[in-house]
Parts: sequence; structure tokens; C-alpha cells
Amino acid sequence: MSIRFWRVNAFTHTDPRGRGNPAAVCLLKKPATEMWMKAVSREMNLSETAFLVQRPQRDGFDLRWFTPTVEIDICGHATLACASVIFAEGMEDDTRRVRFHTRSGVLVCTQLTSRRIAMNFPIQPPRDISQPPTGLAEALGVESFRYCGRNNLYHLVEVDSAAQVRSMQPDFVALARVKQVLAVCVVAAPEPESPFHYVYRLFEPNLGVNEDPVCGSANCCTAPYWHRRTGDTTFIAYDASERGGVVHVTLEGDRVLLAGETQLILQGELLFEEEE
Repeated sequence: MSIRFWRVNAFTHTDPRGRGNPAAVCLLKKPATEMWMKAVSREMNLSETAFLVQRPQRDGFDLRWFTPTVEIDICGHATLACASVIFAEGMEDDTRRVRFHTRSGVLVCTQLTSRRIAMNFPIQPPRDISQPPTGLAEALGVESFRYCGRNNLYHLVEVDSAAQVRSMQPDFVALARVKQVLAVCVVAAPEPESPFHYVYRLFEPNLGVNEDPVCGSANCCTAPYWHRRTGDTTFIAYDASERGGVVHVTLEGDRVLLAGETQLILQGELLFEEEE
């Protein structure tokens, strides 16, 4: 039996370069095995593929995320993609709010406008590190960092300029060999007169993706750090990958609202059958 799927660009931007981050959304009739979902994710070959199963009495959806190689605990852009599909297809009685049951707890998405959706995620602030991991600066192609910290998933480093973030060309083979680094988010202050509050990129070769084109969940780490640095609680963040994308970020206590826009690229039927 075929399975419906959609490909959605998340965190799109009006700038022609702001193509956002593509995610595949697969709507399952029942839970599938991890092996099968990994196989589908390899076929999709996107930074993340999301798998949805609707709960009884329309009590939201169970949601899991996979890169082409591993399952991950949290993903912003694929969650945004899922919410946009659910709202567009009228899958929930509540046409403006949906709950996702995930490894990271219950995540609520709310439709703010016809184009923008907000996600309510837990903050994951970085812990300061006195010495960056050996080889990290060299793998990123920089001499030093203004700051280095980490949470349970990401290392966060601040570099001197947005230009440095934009032009960065990591040695991904070397980066994958840096001990205890699964993913690294590189952030900097924006150029003068920029509409953005900070500019960042996320590299994660050890999770099967050299660069996540527009990582939403990285802002669970960068926003608390930028709040500590500036005192602000509301930010417009720009992911300066080749695709580019914008995340609207608002800190609310121990939660962070991540809002963005999406664009449906294609939809169809997946003929890669579920196991019986």
C-alpha cells in the first residue's frame, strides 16, 4: 500500500537565496520499524525525513526524524514542514494548532498567519568550555574562537564576523574526526545595517549531513547565548548556508518560539512499502 509524502522547504525567505531547508514528510498509517525508516531516509537523501503517525481521537501526532544515517532527538525545519502539511491538509480538528509527541517531549506548533508557523521548543543553552576540542578550529579553517560552549547535541562557537561565517569551508573529513563533536554551530554578529540579529551555520558530518541548510533547532542553543551576550529576547536569525533561510526567534522562559515560512515543493506516493 502506498504512503503519502510531501517535500517542503522550511524557513524560506523572500530573498532569492532564501530557499530554505528541504524536508520530506511521510504520513504513516501505523508505526514503522527503525530499519525501514532509515532505508526511506536514505532514499530521500535530505538533511531530515520526518515520519508522522496520527494518534487516536486526533490527539496530535507521533513524530520521528531521521538523517540519511541516524535518528535524531529534535529537528526544527522538519517539524515546521510537518505542521505546514497538517494545516494545509486539514488533518486536525484544530486548524491552527497541532501537538507532536517526540523524543524531546510534546512540541506544539501554531499557525500565526497563512504563511508563518511558530514552534514551541525547549531551550538548550550552551555550557562554557575553557578549551575548545582539539582540532576543531583547524577543521573549520579559523585561528581561534571568540566563544566556545556546548549542550547535549551541539558545540557552539562564535567567530569574529558574519563574513567569516558566510565564507567558511570546513574540512569535513577532519571535522568528523574531532573527538566528542557531533555537530557544531558557528555564529557571529551581523554586518552593519543588517536586518538580522545574528548569522549562523550548522555543520554535522557525524550525523550524516555535512551542513544542515537551515537548522531551526540550533537556535535553541544560539538564542540563549545571544540573549546572554546582548540582553535581547527576540531575534531574527539568518542561516548563511548556500540555500539560506530565516528563523524568527523569541525566548519565553525555558522555552523558545521558532517561527518561519514554508513552501510545498512536491507531493506524491511513496511505493517503498511498510513491513507487515
